Amino acid sequence: MGAVYKRYWEKDKKIEYLLKAIKSYKKAWNNFKNIDKGYGGVNAANLIDELGYLLDNEDYKKQADKIRNEIVKLLQNHNKTKWDYHTFITAYFGLGEFDKIKNLIQKE
Repeated sequence: MGAVYKRYWEKDKKIEYLLKAIKSYKKAWNNFKNIDKGYGGVNAANLIDELGYLLDNEDYKKQADKIRNEIVKLLQNHNKTKWDYHTFITAYFGLGEFDKIKNLIQKE
């Protein structure tokens, strides 16, 4: 459902869709980390950043970065698929870890 609400948010810019998308992605991340492998988490983090920007509140960035750091920690010890690399890169981008992105791209 997170993707559906995210698309509604992108189309209509109604904040309730953004909040529902965040809630849905966070639920996937919090309840199914090993299955989710960061997909829900990275989407939640990016949308939380967007919410923080809209509300002009830096505390949301801290919340988003906490999720991103959890994703990095989870994926570090897994055999990585193409999608894991994409999730890793997106998490590192949000954290501003551009050298780590460069290293991942060179490995892939």
